[in-house]
Amino acid sequence: MKIKKPVSLYRVIAVFVAGLFLFVLTACGTSSKVLATNAPTSRSNKPADVMQPSDIPQRQDVSGVNEKAETLINGSRQNLERHGVYHGNDKPLLPKKDISDIAGDVQDKAGQGIKDLRENIENSAQEAASALKGAAKNARTAADDVSGKAQRAADQARYRTFDND
Repeated sequence: MKIKKPVSLYRVIAVFVAGLFLFVLTACGTSSKVLATNAPTSRSNKPADVMQPSDIPQRQDVSGVNEKAETLINGSRQNLERHGVYHGNDKPLLPKKDISDIAGDVQDKAGQGIKDLRENIENSAQEAASALKGAAKNARTAADDVSGKAQRAADQARYRTFDND
């Protein structure tokens, strides 16, 4: 169990005075004077300053931009060709096939997927049927074993009762 130390009145008063001092300095600081001197004293009806064309910085020299752009485009084409994506047409990222061929491929893949699914279901059904046949055969064999053992036990019991007479 922790014992709390008593808080002295001196510390409470010192913290209060420090807080009051910070509050007064913040409220009466120079920032409010700066705001007051920069604030508009009266409202004027003249329009705001409009930018003039001379205020806009002039463009830099763009003479070599087209050559740099061509160099970048050629480098991109070479990278795409190297990685097998570029096919030599104007739109390098478009595939060689048109939409109807792609749709036909998707349809063929979907049809093949459905055929595979049907075959898997048929195989699973055949395996389940053979497993059920095997389980039925095992159950019949177990039942025959139990009935045979029961018959032998009954025969032994009958012979014992007749032997004891």
